Amino acid sequence: MSRNIAIVTIRLVLTALSFGLYATAVIALHQDRTVAFVNEENGPIPAAVSHWLYATPGGLIDTGVFDFFLKALRQTTPTGEVVYQAVHGAAPRTGWFTVAMDGQGVGDIVATELAFALFGPHGQSLTLLYLLLIGLSTACFALRYRDERMSAVPILLLALTLLLFTPLLEGVAAQQAPIGGIRYYAVVGILPALHWCFEFGDKGIPGRYGGLARWGLLGVQLAVMGLAILVRGSPFYLLLPLAASVWRALRRPNSGVGWRVTATYLCVPVVVLVLGLGVLPRMAYPVYAASGRLYVEVWHKVFVGFGTSPYFPFPGLQEAYPCPDISDGLTPGIGDTNGLCIWWSHVHGYHIPPSIGDAETYSGEYERVLRNAVFYVIRYYPGKVLKNILYYKPLTIINAVVMAWPSLSSAPARPVLPLALLQFVLFIGFVATRRAARPFRDAAVRLAVLLPFLISVQIPLLIAWAVPHTIVDLLTFLLCGVEIVAWLAIASCLSLATRGIEITRVKSRSHT
Repeated sequence: MSRNIAIVTIRLVLTALSFGLYATAVIALHQDRTVAFVNEENGPIPAAVSHWLYATPGGLIDTGVFDFFLKALRQTTPTGEVVYQAVHGAAPRTGWFTVAMDGQGVGDIVATELAFALFGPHGQSLTLLYLLLIGLSTACFALRYRDERMSAVPILLLALTLLLFTPLLEGVAAQQAPIGGIRYYAVVGILPALHWCFEFGDKGIPGRYGGLARWGLLGVQLAVMGLAILVRGSPFYLLLPLAASVWRALRRPNSGVGWRVTATYLCVPVVVLVLGLGVLPRMAYPVYAASGRLYVEVWHKVFVGFGTSPYFPFPGLQEAYPCPDISDGLTPGIGDTNGLCIWWSHVHGYHIPPSIGDAETYSGEYERVLRNAVFYVIRYYPGKVLKNILYYKPLTIINAVVMAWPSLSSAPARPVLPLALLQFVLFIGFVATRRAARPFRDAAVRLAVLLPFLISVQIPLLIAWAVPHTIVDLLTFLLCGVEIVAWLAIASCLSLATRGIEITRVKSRSHT
């Protein structure tokens, strides 16, 4: 028993050190000093600054603050400098309010306002909140699962560390997917989702207050996962691996866990998530709820995703949706202007005043118009849509992975290379503390856990599109797969070395 306690303690220490190394590496990059967070400065940061300076309610943005950040975006000034200037008087108050019209919903505003409330109004607050969420999730997972399942944490943290050596830290990709920004919330919900999956078929925490602790840890994970879904939208796919977990749990009738327990740990969290995501944002942001801007735009992304086909715009589509306000009309490739073209075609077709057209961009009405356009394309071009989903979009996913794969040539990440090497050493330490070395079985079990996530993550990319800065979570899962292969190799070597030592000892005893 004492040996088991010692191993668990060692692994808890290794997990804490692993998170500490990752957090240190992320903070050492100081992205807020070098990168303009373009998506965040287009809505959530101005909303949080307006609330901080002028107590604007419900995510509303003072137009003076909005104009200041819009000007900074055109100049690609680093976000840390822009926020500092705005907070210290460079963004004058006008008393007129607007809403964020970025199509991202209120999730990113919630996260940014929370970051400012916890860490103060500066550019690095977004990164610190991201690390806090990863840290909370890591702590809950490690406290809940003291067996081999704990190894999921160092595997994920090493994968996130390896992400620092991708081209995502350079150029336009860094502006589109800064660490702690909207797109990085795609990885925030991974560990909470895995925590929830492992609850099915598990007998729980022993002891008088075991059930309360179990629900408490799961509750924290659900809050983190809910925020990730609200901010990014696409992490909804993290709910799909639950089906595999429930199926496996119900196939083990002799595990001591009945269908009632399984149903409880499925239904109660689902109800909590639905109520939390459906009710709380509406109460806190009534203006966004009334205008239909509460959540991430879905139909806009679906329509823009048609542009991955080399035949887009399809024959006759330009004529069906004329949009004189967009100079080029519908264009080949991925671009928000294609969605805007559909909207302005609707505005002109129904003789809507341009001022209302501007005000209703990315609203609920905008989504309705884009939804109709999506079904129009599916109805009249089914073959091209099907070929796009089954052939062209998978090709873009592969190309995006190739373009974004980690490399030691990444200049921004070179200073944190020693931390990454230490992270790998901790990973080896975790492999070495495996009680009974069963390399092939361990690898097979870990791959079986990873596979539902790796399959599910493709769904948002097939619905929308894949470019390097939209595949942060896919890259994470692929790197986890590479690490599992490395786990197999390291564990096999350690197992062979242990057997060799034992054989040597037996031979030496026989000679004596």
